[in-house]
Amino acid sequence: MIASAYKTLQLPAASAALDGVAELAISVEDPGGAAQGHGPRLPYLFKGALVKKAL
Repeated sequence: MIASAYKTLQLPAASAALDGVAELAISVEDPGGAAQGHGPRLPYLFKGALVKKAL
């Protein structure tokens, strides 16, 4: 579950984890995320371009 007090949701991630990433997707998962060895559930709720921006 993600909760945020900001109008724009912020998800902290290490810069190296996003190297070469052009798109991100959001899916609904059980608490704790997708099971190890299994990808996220489909269909995605949202899929779009990753915009890197310094805050």
